[in-house]
Amino acid sequence: MSTTTFPAPDPSAMVVGEKPVAWSIVWRGLKFDESQLTGQHLSVLSLIVGSDDFSALDIDPRHGHQRLMMMIAAFAVVEAAAVSGADGGAEAVEALVAEAMQEVASASAEEILGALHFG
Repeated sequence: MSTTTFPAPDPSAMVVGEKPVAWSIVWRGLKFDESQLTGQHLSVLSLIVGSDDFSALDIDPRHGHQRLMMMIAAFAVVEAAAVSGADGGAEAVEALVAEAMQEVASASAEEILGALHFG
């Protein structure tokens, strides 16, 4: 068992006054900003979570490592679909989701947690 601990994000870095600070994810040479989130990402997240219920889909990666991993995977899937020209067929999307989930799951905790940036 590892004795490595990872600090939680600094709450002062997440809010200025009463306004949340924007987040971005830097993943394997690509940068994804909160403002780039689209309906495609929400669709991928619902596939990952298995529900489109608002209470089951918290899209803020600052709320935990599992949410961060889901956001990384969602951005990776949409990016891969754009690069490959995937037509959006169910089997193609399922394969991209599975591949992205495996990529994120096999990454080190340091890489995953280090992907989240503020401001």
